[in-house]
Amino acid sequence: MHHFFQDRKIYIKAIFIIIFITFFISIFLSTSFPEQTYFFKSANCSFIPGLENKNTLFALDKEISNNIEIKIAPSSFRLYVDGKYTPIYKENRYVKEFQLPSGANELLIVSQGYISKKFYKSEIRKNFIEDKLEKRDSLLKKISEINAGNQPKSVLFSKDGKLIFTALLDDEGVDVISIDEMKKIKTLTPPEKFAKKKGFVELLIIESLNELWVSQMTTGYLHIFNLSDLSYATSISTKGIYPKVLIKSRDESKVYVSNWLSKDISIIDTKTKKLIEKFSVADVPRGMAISPDEKYLYICLFEGKGVIQKINLKTKEVQTLNNIPKGAKRHIVLDAEKSLFYISDMYRASIFLLKYPEDKIIKEIKVAPNLNTIALSYDKKYLYISSRGPNNPETYLLKGPEYGKVFILDTESLKLVDYIWGRNQPTGLDVSVDGRIVAFSDFLDNNIEIYQNIKY
Repeated sequence: MHHFFQDRKIYIKAIFIIIFITFFISIFLSTSFPEQTYFFKSANCSFIPGLENKNTLFALDKEISNNIEIKIAPSSFRLYVDGKYTPIYKENRYVKEFQLPSGANELLIVSQGYISKKFYKSEIRKNFIEDKLEKRDSLLKKISEINAGNQPKSVLFSKDGKLIFTALLDDEGVDVISIDEMKKIKTLTPPEKFAKKKGFVELLIIESLNELWVSQMTTGYLHIFNLSDLSYATSISTKGIYPKVLIKSRDESKVYVSNWLSKDISIIDTKTKKLIEKFSVADVPRGMAISPDEKYLYICLFEGKGVIQKINLKTKEVQTLNNIPKGAKRHIVLDAEKSLFYISDMYRASIFLLKYPEDKIIKEIKVAPNLNTIALSYDKKYLYISSRGPNNPETYLLKGPEYGKVFILDTESLKLVDYIWGRNQPTGLDVSVDGRIVAFSDFLDNNIEIYQNIKY
């Protein structure tokens, strides 16, 4: 019993000592840090109610603003802030977040095999960097980037290589870029009743008439401009719905137009500017090419089976090439000397090689997601391929998680020998007649990128 009471006295005494110490600690904290208690969670700060020290709050807000998000192509890179390596704070596959020290000024982004790029904190908007690096060793060296109108859908060089034309899907016509001045010099617009409906898609030059043609899907019309002075000439109804791709016969007497929604092809007389005839195809048509002997028109079907149809241009007999895997055939170009078609398939992320006249698939080459336009160099050594990259999960009309690319296929080895990064959705693409200059559009950035092939 004696031990019980003795232990109880010690226990009670210990409780009083703990209460006494706690009391004095609370007094010390309240006098040393009045009304400045902060609770930190990750990089953010939470404050207890009733804080009134505005200077302290402002300082903390500045600290928060030093967190910066960076989306760079390539996604593997290192950040140096004022010469010091800065580790990643948070990341997902495409965007990395960094905590910058107070007073940070110069940001240097470094990636192996790429030219480093420098940014200054004062120039960064909304604490977000979205950009790309250029490869050190590439066939393509950047010359310039030029702002264009909304949603540049296609790109076309003039035959003398002095101008670049780009059709604007969400704007009122065609932008004209001077290669010598490296700037936009004009926008070609049809009459207002057409221009205000926007929807300009693909381009074509008729050299014998010195004319530029552009399709407008929202009206069903083609618009023609004089290349001599870039003036408007006339407009032609295709009698189809949503006209897109334009190609011409070898003698330039006819233009073939693929009509997306009416699923047919219009044939226009280039001299009279009249519709000659119109014939249906199996599904949504897009790219087209004429066989080397000019007997057949090959048509890419983007939907349905997503294969190729060929039309006998004399009898108009239609034949479907079922030996080609199903997909979403988008664009087709011809190497006449080899009697070889190159075809882009958006669904299969592939390039197909189709031999004429056997209509035999020589090879399928896997490239990248969402292939768009393809273009051969004048000497047929290289096939350039635009890939807009992975889609945004909601809609392709929003920026995707990663930039797209432009690939180079060596047509002898049939190997992909190089690529460069584009920006948001590289789409339109063309090569100058001498093969030196490659231009492509970044559809969602309203931007035209211009590169030089160092082999020419």
